[in-house]
Amino acid sequence: GHPVDRSEGNYTGIIRKVSWQNLFFPLKGHVVTAGYEFEEETGSSWYRSEGAWGPYEEQFPGRSASTHGVYFQDQLQYGEEFFLTSGVRLDHHSQFGNDWNFRVAPVLMVPSTRTRFHASAGTGFKAPSLYQLYAPPSEWGPIGNPDLQPEQSWSVDGGVEQYLFGQTVWVGATGFYNRYDDLIDFTDGYQNVGRARSAGLELTARWAPVKAFQTGWSYTLTEARNLDTGEELLRRARHLFAGNWEYVPWERFKLTGQVVVKGPRWDMDYSVFPYERVRMGTSGVVDLLVSYQLRRDLETYVKLQNLLDSRAEEIYGYATPGFGAYGGVVWHIR
Repeated sequence: GHPVDRSEGNYTGIIRKVSWQNLFFPLKGHVVTAGYEFEEETGSSWYRSEGAWGPYEEQFPGRSASTHGVYFQDQLQYGEEFFLTSGVRLDHHSQFGNDWNFRVAPVLMVPSTRTRFHASAGTGFKAPSLYQLYAPPSEWGPIGNPDLQPEQSWSVDGGVEQYLFGQTVWVGATGFYNRYDDLIDFTDGYQNVGRARSAGLELTARWAPVKAFQTGWSYTLTEARNLDTGEELLRRARHLFAGNWEYVPWERFKLTGQVVVKGPRWDMDYSVFPYERVRMGTSGVVDLLVSYQLRRDLETYVKLQNLLDSRAEEIYGYATPGFGAYGGVVWHIR
């Protein structure tokens, strides 16, 4: 590229959605859901810069894309032991045409041991946004890619959940596998990754020893990889740890918090050319919320974000905000 003394750009996007959904009860134990969704996206942008090689300007005029979707789902319950959710969906995209997808999710309960087995399988479709298709390049390189194709995916998961010690402890384990074709990722501008996968295991637990206190924790191990190159996918942490808690020491007063810790993951350094893959370290953020119910319809709160003033980065080179304190009053209109 060439030296840039000044640059500015703008992207304007509008998304309009209309949906309709209806429930039917044709037979005992069946709940049928049918619906229609319409989404229209419009967008336009411009970019200009001035530098040693003279002025440069790039823009794309207003463009639009729309999607019509219809879906049908049946929720079946057989006694108190077996549940089955199955559905199918048809999307018609103005640029990419028709795409059929399905999902099936059985659940088996064992009341005598308070054990729950669950599984699901399905397919997915995601069209690129107008920004991903047509955003003009910057001085650092391309952004939009009009040759992008929609993402296609299929996924399976299965697991077990168990209550222990009455209902004070709940534990669960779920394994999952997702396969993507033409996954949309940002490397040298937006590109399709020919084949990619993510697979892993999630362990969860919840503890509620007394009515005034409960806490939940989870650990997720994920391998996300580009199957064409063998490289790990960007911004997908192999290890993710999360927790939350809620404490109500007396009526009307509530203390809640959460912590999220992400392990090392890969990202791209776009401040150099050519771009380089960089390894980001472990990062964590703790948030705290204190609230008090002044009366039935009036609540006051104080929110402490990033309580430990962590310098975590979700995206390489873009630090999350440091410690912040916010307060306010919420009026619940009934």
